[in-house]
Amino acid sequence: FSKREVRTVRRRGGWKQKNSGVLPRLPFDRMCECLNNRSYVLNGAGTGFMPHFMQYMQNNRSSGINEISFEKDHRGLVIHITEDGRVNDLFVSQDRDRYSVMNFKGETYLVAGLGSFARDEDGDLCLKVMASFIEGESRRSVRFFFKEGSERIRIEFAESPGKDQSLDGASGFYDITDTVTGHRKDRYEKIGENLLWARP
Repeated sequence: FSKREVRTVRRRGGWKQKNSGVLPRLPFDRMCECLNNRSYVLNGAGTGFMPHFMQYMQNNRSSGINEISFEKDHRGLVIHITEDGRVNDLFVSQDRDRYSVMNFKGETYLVAGLGSFARDEDGDLCLKVMASFIEGESRRSVRFFFKEGSERIRIEFAESPGKDQSLDGASGFYDITDTVTGHRKDRYEKIGENLLWARP
């Protein structure tokens, strides 16, 4: 992903000078072609694709994502997510939700996916994906950062409701309170880690 692509996009579309720091979006189809057939192995498990809030409430815990790959199709992008020995396909487009049926340990969920490409403040390519779990009223946000000249990518996870609300909601089921100390509390705090590195 060369920085020349950014300069070309800026000349064609132009920047809105009073845009409050919002980065311009890059051509979605063109960027999908650049990602086509790329796959990455994640270093360190622990973060699953399903939001933690839903994992707690439905007692459907994940050991974490193992691999992510990308494929371009006629409507946008397909993200193949390998987790707990199963591959789920998340369909993503830029302007309209694409619906996927994802399976986590035998339970199926309807998920709506949206995505967009932009450059961060360092000029690196960023793919932002918003996945809304329809029945669970939860949302998983994932940002993929592709640094020029590096084979590794950085992946940032966020969700709504957030980590604090997830732990509060789970406290009645798992007896997680402020008075809990030692290994058990650390075990649950680790669930909130939201930054992973991935390599090809």
